[in-house]
Amino acid sequence: MKGFMIGVWVLIVALASSYAAVYFDNTKKPADAEQAAITLQFDKTRVINVPMIAKGSVQGFVVAQFGYTVDAAMLKKTQLSPEAFLLDEAFRTLYSDDHLDFSHLERYDINKFTKHLVQATNERLGSNLVKSVLIQDFTYFSKEETEH
Repeated sequence: MKGFMIGVWVLIVALASSYAAVYFDNTKKPADAEQAAITLQFDKTRVINVPMIAKGSVQGFVVAQFGYTVDAAMLKKTQLSPEAFLLDEAFRTLYSDDHLDFSHLERYDINKFTKHLVQATNERLGSNLVKSVLIQDFTYFSKEETEH
């Protein structure tokens, strides 16, 4: 009888330890994923209006708003606002880009544009603070549409 009881006890301890190992291992992984998600912070920029000039006059306006993710820990350490630099880069790029033809927007490479904004903004900030840029709004209004 003692041998039987010792066998049952060993079986219960083995099952309990296996259950505990699986339970704690599974609860640990989502916590790591949650911690990684906390380090990124999302924010939106204000709306900007960029005049499109061709043939010596204003042809219309681009109205754009962007979303961006930043490293939250790095953002706390810096004194600079990434939004100001991001909007300045967006304005400069849109204003001076010869490939931006609003009669044929399907030809404009949005992925290249957003990657350029990330790279140029980070270069100006002197760190890898901005992780990605998203297009929230990107609209073109011709001069005729704005006069009505």
